[in-house]
Amino acid sequence: MLRTSVSDILHHAKRIKASPNANVPTGLWATPTWNRDEFWRWFLRSVNAKINANDPRQVSQGRYTSDRYQQDLLRDQRTVIAYTFGRVRNTGCRGLLLTAHAQRTYPHINNQVEA
Repeated sequence: MLRTSVSDILHHAKRIKASPNANVPTGLWATPTWNRDEFWRWFLRSVNAKINANDPRQVSQGRYTSDRYQQDLLRDQRTVIAYTFGRVRNTGCRGLLLTAHAQRTYPHINNQVEA
């Protein structure tokens, strides 16, 4: 079942659901037929791969998944927690938060200059 139309896949899925002992032809030399468990394992893996194919979060070098960005998020998290729960104040400091999201969310923490 390397390349199969959607209607064929749905036909086989309905057939397997109706009779659990049915086999599905694969078109492969090594395993010409699949039982119910093998078919469902392949079906769910294929659906998952199709859903995640164009997902920008899956890009390893994306904007939000780079190691540097994750380190900056961790530092921002620690700064916000220290400000909120530990009452740590950095008076006279600007630019304490590194990520743009944290700077937008917590402007009072990012700019602690006393007036």
